Amino acid sequence: MENNVQNENLLTIVKCIIKDILQRWILIVAVMIVFGSVFDFMKTVTYVPQYGTNMTATLSSGGDTFKSIDKVQSYVNTLDYLMNSNNAKSYVKKKMPISKTTYKAEVTLKQANVVKIKVTTDTKREAYFSIKY
Repeated sequence: MENNVQNENLLTIVKCIIKDILQRWILIVAVMIVFGSVFDFMKTVTYVPQYGTNMTATLSSGGDTFKSIDKVQSYVNTLDYLMNSNNAKSYVKKKMPISKTTYKAEVTLKQANVVKIKVTTDTKREAYFSIKY
């Protein structure tokens, strides 16, 4: 008996909630539209485009590349470190001339001796010249 009363109370509460939602559906939709518009506006205002450029290079170790994979991976790690170093960024900054650099370089090993260098930045010009220099 007590279980029945609890089920009826729960059913009554659910019915009231559904009835309130159906009565105020216009308000709910309006609030969703307002918040969606504000979110879209903020995303548009704070958007910063990203430009990128790629370069593929082959590494030659003078011998069989497959025997010196650890050397190639070490070279890739070193090249990644050098491309993202403050010295490289200051060199690009001095050559362009700009006040600050925003590029991020990523060096990955595609195959046994093929390296892909990808640069991502806020401007097309900086993306191009950071790979070139």
